Amino acid sequence: DWPERDDLGWPTWMVARSAVELLTTGEPARIKVCPGGPGALVPCAWLFYDTSKNRARRWCSMADCGSVTKASRLTERRREARMGAGS
Repeated sequence: DWPERDDLGWPTWMVARSAVELLTTGEPARIKVCPGGPGALVPCAWLFYDTSKNRARRWCSMADCGSVTKASRLTERRREARMGAGS
C-alpha cells in the first residue's frame, strides 16, 4: 500500500518506486558509481544512470565531481613535473 501524500514516508516511497522502475525498465549496466569528489581520494558515492551514446560518462556531474577531479589531477601532474625538473 502506498502511503498518503501528506505522510512523511512519501518521499522514501517515491525514491523506492523510481529505483524499482529503473531496475526493471532500464539497463542495469548503465548504472554507475561516480569516482569523483573532493580531491578524488574518496568516491563521491552518488549513483547515476549513464545516458551517453557510447556509455562513457564518468561522473555524476561534470560541474561538480568531474571538474574537481580533473583539476586535482592537473595540479598533481604539475607538482610532479616541478619535482622532476628540480632534481
